[in-house]
Amino acid sequence: MDAETKCADERKHAFVLLSLNYNWIWARPEIAVNELGEISYDGGIWHGSGSYVTNVYDTSWHMTFHTGGDVSRMKTYVFVRVQGTHVFLTLNGSRGLNAMLVPKILD
Repeated sequence: MDAETKCADERKHAFVLLSLNYNWIWARPEIAVNELGEISYDGGIWHGSGSYVTNVYDTSWHMTFHTGGDVSRMKTYVFVRVQGTHVFLTLNGSRGLNAMLVPKILD
């Protein structure tokens, strides 16, 4: 296995995604970001992109992915850090993804 393949297969960051939608409140999928900035949704294929952004306004994760790994249907979500915590929220209206990213501890 070459170095790039190894980086692509290893999680650098991982989160539990908690949806605030009553139809999805029971689900606890994992969103992982590897060394190359690609995203895996609940153990699926690596695709899309994830970047950690810090500026004078906020700290956030900008993530582009599709829950099924379909690159033609990806959407971008911005998860903003809740000040004083390690939790990130995204609020996209009543019909969008309203969710919380909770960091996982990686071994």
